[in-house]
Amino acid sequence: MSLVLDTPARPSLGSRILHATPVLGTLARDIARDVNTIFYVLTILVTLLVLAIQTWGFAALVLSADAVLAVEHEQSPSVLVDPFSGSSNNTMLIAASNA
Repeated sequence: MSLVLDTPARPSLGSRILHATPVLGTLARDIARDVNTIFYVLTILVTLLVLAIQTWGFAALVLSADAVLAVEHEQSPSVLVDPFSGSSNNTMLIAASNA
């Protein structure tokens, strides 16, 4: 009979940095314990957005929308692929970037 101790997997560097950050680390640990915490966080963020719009007006709405769209744009693919032929359409991408 042998005794084998399973050592826990070491968290990744990104996970360690996230958990070391004061506010984000606390939120990440709370969400890991109870998934319903994300609804409280979303409620707080929407409340902050409403208060910012009431305080600074349209500029707060534009800046928050710009931040969301910048994150969404970073995740989109940079090369267009034709689903029927499977080849990339670089000429379409170049034409779109020159427009």
